[in-house]
Amino acid sequence: DEAKKLGLGSSAAAQKAKDATEVSPDTHRLVFENAYVRVVEARIATGRKTPMHSHPDRLAVILSPARVKLTSPAGTASYSDQRPGAAFWVPAEEHSAEVLAGTVHLFLIEPKGPKPPAAARKARDETEVAPDVARVVFENAQVRVVEGRAATGEKVPLHSHPPRVGIIFSPARIKHTDRDGKSEVADLRPGEARWSEAVEHSSEVLVGPLHYILVEIKAASATVAR
Repeated sequence: DEAKKLGLGSSAAAQKAKDATEVSPDTHRLVFENAYVRVVEARIATGRKTPMHSHPDRLAVILSPARVKLTSPAGTASYSDQRPGAAFWVPAEEHSAEVLAGTVHLFLIEPKGPKPPAAARKARDETEVAPDVARVVFENAQVRVVEGRAATGEKVPLHSHPPRVGIIFSPARIKHTDRDGKSEVADLRPGEARWSEAVEHSSEVLVGPLHYILVEIKAASATVAR
């Protein structure tokens, strides 16, 4: 379990510390929130310490390398070596943090409990249509995490996505085309996180390479028309 290996897996049944965005708003900021998920971005410089704070269950996505010392309310210290591109589940916990090396830059995707309605999909999942581009890197009862990499000029045929948070690692320009042939071009910036509803489209990387992680919020049920 990667969360435990990184020293991030201590669960807290009854948290007393305040949320990280309240205790340390200059290092933890709310990016967006809807009925299904809350997304928090953390940026912490080398040598910076944050006071004791709490986190709910969450999916962590790492954007920059760092070594962090985490201290529990009981005073137990653990160390987290954070690797860019890593994505892993972390149970609810309380800790203070000190950045020993590097700069912390990560997103925390916190499912809120309610699940989005299941959509009837005609197109197959991206991981089925283009397994050389998109692959599942983690899955539990709350989320599924898909990592995608594609070179300039690469195309993915018509496929479907459920509701999701997208996190971008590299600058790219991509064209999406829906079933009716309507196209739109999106410029993607490294370090951005965005919410997207369920959709079916084909895609083409106009400028790349493209590297992303999609954190899909699981619906109550899923229906795919073959």
